[in-house]
Amino acid sequence: RTTRAIKESDLTLFIVDSTIPFEEPEEKILELIDNAPYILVWNKIDLSKKDPDQINGSQTVATVPISAVTGEGLDRLSAEIEKWALTGNALVETGGSLNQRQGELCRKATISLEEVLKASALGMLEDCIATDLKSAIHSLSEACGDEVTEEVITEVFSRFCIGK
Repeated sequence: RTTRAIKESDLTLFIVDSTIPFEEPEEKILELIDNAPYILVWNKIDLSKKDPDQINGSQTVATVPISAVTGEGLDRLSAEIEKWALTGNALVETGGSLNQRQGELCRKATISLEEVLKASALGMLEDCIATDLKSAIHSLSEACGDEVTEEVITEVFSRFCIGK
């Protein structure tokens, strides 16, 4: 499932625990994701000050040191995701763009993903983490048009003017 998800994603967040050595399992994941854009998220920097620059692959969009516990670096991670979404993704390359509603949904997804990182670092139960993850997935699905609610239909059609 992980391999398929990586291949289908436009951007991967590769979260690495900075307190343990970067070894074979991480190298295998890096090989999988290094064919597409990814952000290397160097977690637990409050516990370790190792240099993440030694890990960058050819498709690294950014390397972002964070602490999910203290929140350090989460603003920068959000900014890097937003910057990539607005300038470096497939939508932009094909001439598309995000409208205001889609941008807001992407921001909601980012906030939910930040909550996932924090909850995971605090060792919260998977059920609690899954709630925020589902929220992020829902926001992204709605932004992509995979999930269409009555509210979205009403909003879209409110902008149409049908004349005689």
